[in-house]
Amino acid sequence: MAGTSTAIEAEYGSVGLGARILAVLEDAGVDTDELTPELLAPADQIHGGGLAATIEHAAMIPFGPNTRVLDIGCGIGGPARYLSTAFGCHVTGIDLTADFIEAARLLTERIGLPGLVDFECADATKLPFDDATFDVVWSQNVTMNIQDR
Repeated sequence: MAGTSTAIEAEYGSVGLGARILAVLEDAGVDTDELTPELLAPADQIHGGGLAATIEHAAMIPFGPNTRVLDIGCGIGGPARYLSTAFGCHVTGIDLTADFIEAARLLTERIGLPGLVDFECADATKLPFDDATFDVVWSQNVTMNIQDR
């Protein structure tokens, strides 16, 4: 898997991505100390349908404040932040791309969700969690990229 992970990092990695997103927002006059999932959605809902798809899919699941969610292929964390702010649930996002995880952590800190949303660089086929850690497994537009599902 190391070869696949390295190839994915080379294809999708982007050093300083979170800082660049914040800089663009600041240049547009957005107060980056008052971010919301809606303000970040054009940059962090990087899947088909964007925030509208996340909202539509989330409406099908009975999330609540005690729900623990694993977001596989979380990218830079947009859906994870939305789920947490909309439903109060705790979300752990994983992605193979370390630059995405770094950006996700930075943006999550700016929104004020550390403690409710966390991120780890991890492989969905070799999860580093105990069984029954999560109530819901969430994934948008990533499972088609996992060879051995």
